[in-house]
Amino acid sequence: MAEEVHDFIYFYISKFFRWFSWLIILILLTEIFVIGHYVSQLSQVIVRYNLALTKKTINLKGYMVGNVLTDDYPGHLGVFQFMWSAGLISDQTYRRLNLLCVFQSFIHTSSSCDKILGVANEELGDIDPYSIFAPTCPGNVSQSNCWLKRINVGVIPDHPLPTLFPKD
Repeated sequence: MAEEVHDFIYFYISKFFRWFSWLIILILLTEIFVIGHYVSQLSQVIVRYNLALTKKTINLKGYMVGNVLTDDYPGHLGVFQFMWSAGLISDQTYRRLNLLCVFQSFIHTSSSCDKILGVANEELGDIDPYSIFAPTCPGNVSQSNCWLKRINVGVIPDHPLPTLFPKD
């Protein structure tokens, strides 16, 4: 991982210096494959890079990570706890989700976990879990927007945004 982060920094910084050597570089990282898993490493490399130079050259303002899946255990706990604390699922369903699904992958769930996820989805109804205070979805919304499909990473469609960095 560290080698990929180093290569990322070296490649993009060398390109920026070739074109914009007179600027302090502002980097906005988004929709780049390494960011989701390497944010902490990348930030550390940038800080060390700046410390090694007399003039700060990289102005890291922040980073954006969307739809990232880094660790199933806290991911499940967070989703289930949110749904329960917002009153979207019952106490019994919450307990069963934590019992049957917490230590499983989001992608490869057991049949018992699938069943209780189905129960949770039924209890959730037409409420959008990403915007629980918004009006319910109209009946003509496709099934691809269903919570269970959103939670399965393999089903989420890719929504690429234009990147700041050109690819060679």
